[in-house]
Amino acid sequence: MLVDLLSSPVLVALVGAAAGFGLALLREKLARVESRQDTLRQWRADAYAEFAKQAHSAVHRLGRKVIDGKADDLTDDDNWLYDAQVDSALRVVEIVGSDEVRAAAYAMKEAFREFRRTARAGVVYATDEYWGALAPFQEARQAFADAARRDLRGSDGP
Repeated sequence: MLVDLLSSPVLVALVGAAAGFGLALLREKLARVESRQDTLRQWRADAYAEFAKQAHSAVHRLGRKVIDGKADDLTDDDNWLYDAQVDSALRVVEIVGSDEVRAAAYAMKEAFREFRRTARAGVVYATDEYWGALAPFQEARQAFADAARRDLRGSDGP
């Protein structure tokens, strides 16, 4: 009797339908998880790009302010604006970034501040002293970009 029931076409059809339904639910859940991961990855990518853009722009504007070696043009309002723009983007990185990316962002922000201190001391744009002062920021920017790429690609990425 049990053997007849197990070999019944109706039972086979029910088991097949249930298995198909279960697989469909599993595929749908996996697709939602993957979609959410893609959305979060894009959110992180946007935050990383915005921080890099704001920090780069602040350093560029700062460099143009000292083109003749006169830091007198660098006002407290300039400093506040540069900090506000960079810090605003940094706050988002603090929320969405990995530990490695956050550490690289902090290092980049500190390199920006150190460059600003040198600029305020009167370094002249495009001199060896200027490029030497800018080098730590450029290195920190590259380290941030590398960390961001690793985070966005995941541990199995190139």
